[in-house]
Amino acid sequence: MEYAIINDRLGPDPASTYQYSRHYQNLVQDEHKEIVKAIERRDPAAAALAAETHLRNAAKRLNKYLRDQTSGILVDPESETMV
Repeated sequence: MEYAIINDRLGPDPASTYQYSRHYQNLVQDEHKEIVKAIERRDPAAAALAAETHLRNAAKRLNKYLRDQTSGILVDPESETMV
């Protein structure tokens, strides 16, 4: 199964766009792939664990994004450098 991240940016407009590094995008893709692999193996416990891990990581990424937005500083979450 092929899939891709459709939009790698968060933010209401280009002036406040939060861009992810390619490495960071790959981490998210890997989480999705683990879920798909577990489903393909028909392993519900592994699929549930992979999905839970992905959602926990997504929540952490979202919280970091929101903290960065409220501070007025845009930060690449992987390198933690300002963009």
